[in-house]
Amino acid sequence: MLTAMLLAASIALSPARSTVDEPPNAPMAAIGSDLLAGIGGEVPVFGTPGVLAVWGPDATVVITASGDRDARVPLAARSVMGKGRVVCFAHTGYVGATPPGPATELLVRSVQWAARQDGPLRVGIIGSDGRDTLAAALGPGAVVASLSSEWHDSLNGLSCLVVSGWRLNDGDLAVLKAFIEAGGGVVAGQTAWAWTIPPGKSLIDNPLNRLMAPAGIAWTGGYSGKTSQKGLALDAGPAELNASKALDFLLAEPKDASRRDVASLSLTAAARMLPPSDDLLRPRLATLLEARRDGVSPSEKTPLRVRDAAARALLAFEVADLASNPSPKAHRAASSFPGSVASDASVVAVTRAINTGVGGWHSTGAYAAPGSPITVQLGQGVNPTGMRVRIGCHEDAIWHLREWKRVPEVAMEVDLRLGATTVTSPFGGLVYISVAPDAKARTVDVTIEGAHEAPFFERGVTTNEAWMKRRQAPAPWAELASSKVILSVPSEHVRTLDDPEALLAFWDRIMDAMADLAGIDRVRPRPERYVADVQISAGYMHAGYPIMTHLDAAADMTSLERMRTGPWGLLHEMGHNHQSGLWTFEGTGEVTCNVFAMYVLETVCERPWIEGHDGMKDRGRKIAGHNAKGRSFEQWKSDPFLALQMYAQLVEGFGWQPFKDVFADYRLIPKDKQPRTEQQKRDEWMLRMSNRLQRDLGPFFEAWGVPVSDQARLQARAWPDWMPPEMAAAK
Repeated sequence: MLTAMLLAASIALSPARSTVDEPPNAPMAAIGSDLLAGIGGEVPVFGTPGVLAVWGPDATVVITASGDRDARVPLAARSVMGKGRVVCFAHTGYVGATPPGPATELLVRSVQWAARQDGPLRVGIIGSDGRDTLAAALGPGAVVASLSSEWHDSLNGLSCLVVSGWRLNDGDLAVLKAFIEAGGGVVAGQTAWAWTIPPGKSLIDNPLNRLMAPAGIAWTGGYSGKTSQKGLALDAGPAELNASKALDFLLAEPKDASRRDVASLSLTAAARMLPPSDDLLRPRLATLLEARRDGVSPSEKTPLRVRDAAARALLAFEVADLASNPSPKAHRAASSFPGSVASDASVVAVTRAINTGVGGWHSTGAYAAPGSPITVQLGQGVNPTGMRVRIGCHEDAIWHLREWKRVPEVAMEVDLRLGATTVTSPFGGLVYISVAPDAKARTVDVTIEGAHEAPFFERGVTTNEAWMKRRQAPAPWAELASSKVILSVPSEHVRTLDDPEALLAFWDRIMDAMADLAGIDRVRPRPERYVADVQISAGYMHAGYPIMTHLDAAADMTSLERMRTGPWGLLHEMGHNHQSGLWTFEGTGEVTCNVFAMYVLETVCERPWIEGHDGMKDRGRKIAGHNAKGRSFEQWKSDPFLALQMYAQLVEGFGWQPFKDVFADYRLIPKDKQPRTEQQKRDEWMLRMSNRLQRDLGPFFEAWGVPVSDQARLQARAWPDWMPPEMAAAK
């Protein structure tokens, strides 16, 4: 518990307010501090907006969006810097060619507030196509100019700049900073989550974040959305959305759970975005962290929950500091997860030949101990473009979850440099060479020094005999790899595994079956990956690269006997990785992936797919209930295992070959002919399957309540009707 002494220490270190010529919360010219006043209607949402972190003492949230757990998060904020003013938006759409209406009104009021006037303005625009829109909205007398790439000498006489995006260099930032501090206004917008693609870049280094940090505003990597049916309600949210005020609130040990949740989220977000130079909030957090001599260490047995708001924020602050430190010490929580290496374990040098024609993570069989530097050595003259070193397979960041069973972010990636690159992870992990998907194909020898051996079996390379020794390697995480799939699991699951060759051979059969059904080549551009984790970002498992699972799935993944039973969850997630949006229409996202699970169960595991999951059983009751409720499409969409019965009936009626043929045919559709709307997707699926089966499936779709257009129904009538007996009886 944070004591009154800590509260006093924190207040003593509170920074002084920035100096401005009038109080930030007083009316300024004709535009007061409430930029939403007088705006007619809700502000629309453009694309997928981001989220701001706000912590400056003069910074105020303008409008909120809906973030994780439906919590209100800052979408726009305003502050002061020197003699100038800034307004920040978490999407470029709000500073671009906004359509007439509330969004344009908000932009105009933001420009007027930043410029300190509502009369004729001289506004420059950088990186946006919104000149005509803004000029019309500002009215007669306003001058709005789109500035060229050589805009540094074009600022004289301008009262405000509108800046869109992050394409700013150091020189640009210096000019903008001087412009603001001298009294100019800047209204800026960016979609910051897009800046983090590809991964590995720190948002603290984002150009607009570097510019706005002195004002106490930053763009985070989060996502946000609507707060109302139409868009964004005109709501600036609670005071605790400002992290400095949130800290004051939390230090008072509040009982109000809802305000505490808001304060926790906003303070955690800001703590992750503070640059080393910050003197607004960083000194307070550093003092509080230093006072916690026991540190902050979440674990599976002692998780950090939302009610531990101050501790969560301090952990976020500490993790961000470690990420910016080139030589961090081991974090105290690393011993809990992902795990430590015995102090007497031997350090080795590992050399791997990396084929850069294969994108993604290349396993090395090396493990970096927490806080121990490793050096990645490239051959002389090797250009490292498109290559990065990665430590840690646990990709999921779990900052948004209400409970943390581990540190929310434990993996890291950095660019490789010419010659040698030394990197240290405070959490440790398996070592990979990460290759960009567009990297030039070549073979590069990479040597990793200072690491430890991990249990690592590579099908076609490692013999079972060699494995008997390698499985006892000291690293706490192991990998079993083939050219089709790689399994990352705690080493305890493989210490007694005698025949990884047979296990991976079975896994390869699963992967080939998935490829056959999807209509793709069995030779994969890169192996798929499964990673077990103590806590993941969403669900019990989720698809992606890698597929993330909880730790209990590792027992299935590493047992040939268990894999032969066809663990539905593992097959379901791999099915997701083989789905196509062209034939996965609304309501079938959790359905068509299960078609792949059914296929593997039947063809590889040699088990009836009806036994694969409890949801597959009792079809008669499901169909009867669907009919009794009027065969509603909404009902069909809401129950994945009800919807799956429709696909199962087609399999029972015609076998698997029609699915293979139709899935393959979809891949040949020219891009300009692909179905785009949900109606088009349903029509396309019904017609393509009807034509392949030479049966009219229109009545079948109608019996299930899945709507297709009259035009599609008419085309399918070239074939005779088909209806499975149980649907005919029910109808």
